[in-house]
Amino acid sequence: SRALLATCRRHTGRADEARDLMRRARSVEGVPRAWPGLLSLMEAAWDDPPRLELLQSGFGTLREAGTSGFVALLRPVDLALLCAAALRQGVEAEHVRAVIRKYDLVPPDPSVEGWPWRLEIRVLGGLRIDPTPAWGRKRPRVPLALLELLAQLGRPRDRRVSPEKLIDALWPDAEGDAGQHSLEVAIHRLRRLLGDSSTVLVDREGVGLDPARTWVDVWQLERL
Repeated sequence: SRALLATCRRHTGRADEARDLMRRARSVEGVPRAWPGLLSLMEAAWDDPPRLELLQSGFGTLREAGTSGFVALLRPVDLALLCAAALRQGVEAEHVRAVIRKYDLVPPDPSVEGWPWRLEIRVLGGLRIDPTPAWGRKRPRVPLALLELLAQLGRPRDRRVSPEKLIDALWPDAEGDAGQHSLEVAIHRLRRLLGDSSTVLVDREGVGLDPARTWVDVWQLERL
């Protein structure tokens, strides 16, 4: 379409051609109600920071049209930047958060206020988790202790903790493979408790909370 071609022209430095193509795309008749909103967001993605009037027009039109499906035509990284800019400027906050959740967007900056993180963990002043897990009558001591360790000990560069450090902290008297087995069981129970296995990562770098989808209060303090 002309809109996609306009974006290509803009990215290759041909701004005048891009603006002309976008004007022609806006003049097309018989398009869905949400189409002008998408065009505004596509144009907003050309600038850093995005222009406020384009964010307002884009997200406002999509909300009024009752759809966000058209934004799937944007690259996820561009859509995430637009959503972050909209939240910073107070543009259609509830609709923007719904778009973020629908497309599982990763925040471009962990300090974005109002971003709907998949998991929020607070360890200062006592462990609190949002959304709050339902663990029934008995508090799952070991999975929660593991969660708190992951939040507090995760390396700043990747938020991983070595299995050895976790085993030493949780099962200091374990012998042989017993500690590793206990850790694997605890990870499984923690994932089940959180209801989302993707937030707890396990790889050759260690065990950690996914920093792209998890907000932790002590991590925020590290960034100050």
